[in-house]
Amino acid sequence: MTTSTADPTSNVGAERPLTDDQRGTLRIWLTDQLTTQRERVRQATADFEALGDTDSAVDRELRRDELDASFEAVAEIEDALQRLDAGKYGLCVDCGTTIPFERMEAIPEADRCVNCATW
Repeated sequence: MTTSTADPTSNVGAERPLTDDQRGTLRIWLTDQLTTQRERVRQATADFEALGDTDSAVDRELRRDELDASFEAVAEIEDALQRLDAGKYGLCVDCGTTIPFERMEAIPEADRCVNCATW
């Protein structure tokens, strides 16, 4: 018996669409990550708002960057969940090929196959 050890950065196996079980597993992961990232947004917002006039511009910029990154992570996960609900999850938004499960498992919010992501 052989097991697949496909590289998540390759398009090997791209002809196989995600199974219902795989989509279910990834949905659970995405939902859990969305909860975690929303908490990070809440905390980053509180940290940013707590900065006073005495805090340095560098501190304010670092907190703002952290807040922006948290918002971006939430948006990416929400977008992935919307694609999942629309039946477009696991398909490259540029070329339409199936993104291998191994890549989706490594980066569940991925919306491009490796070939398109590298252009």
